[in-house]
Amino acid sequence: MTGRLKNKVAVITGAAAGIGRASALSFAKEGAKVFCVDWDGKGAAETAELVKKADGQAIAWKGMHRCTSESQRIESLQLIAATRKRTKRS
Repeated sequence: MTGRLKNKVAVITGAAAGIGRASALSFAKEGAKVFCVDWDGKGAAETAELVKKADGQAIAWKGMHRCTSESQRIESLQLIAATRKRTKRS
């Protein structure tokens, strides 16, 4: 770990599996606090647990990862607000 992302927050979409999971683990390895987002809430939680087991910090969020409707845009804003609240950023 080089710590390049220390004190940073990364919102990783599609974090339940594949490239998203690999990205979450990679960002955490570099020191980022990771917000694992996916429609598959169970998979997102599993990724967050993997990050924690590797001594990282992570939170899982069951939600969207693309905005195609007004309700999804609102959900996206809720995700941003939750990220800021949980990581104490403004």
